[in-house]
Amino acid sequence: MPTLRHFTFTLLLSVLVILPISTQANETTWQALKEGDLAILMRHSLAPGIGDPPGFELSQCDTQRNLSAQGRDQAKAVGRTFRERDIPIAAVYSSSWCRALETAELMALAPVMPTPWLDSFFRGRGDQAQITQTAQQQIAAWKGPGNLLL
Repeated sequence: MPTLRHFTFTLLLSVLVILPISTQANETTWQALKEGDLAILMRHSLAPGIGDPPGFELSQCDTQRNLSAQGRDQAKAVGRTFRERDIPIAAVYSSSWCRALETAELMALAPVMPTPWLDSFFRGRGDQAQITQTAQQQIAAWKGPGNLLL
């Protein structure tokens, strides 16, 4: 089972799209991130709207809800801040949704690996129990060095 330490930074990073990154974390948090061996769960940057349009295709970004210009700027800023603070990112996994992949790619912290255990199960798109169990197992298994960014 994942430790509380693995989930400590979930909330921190899920609000990155709301506040400027400089206000997101205190120095204790940044130091813990710098030490590594954490799983960091982050939501994609700003992609206006809710859900995807009817009939969207996962393999076709132009049919999905995508990042806005502001969202792309947010992703770049988060990546820049992580680099400036020497936060070690050993691996980056993303869901298959274009807005999540683009966020991860624009952060430019490590090669991005799409994985089904981060895909959405919203509106019955996947097996919620199986996806959740696999994600928990992957997070619990993370041993660094560096951080795992999801």
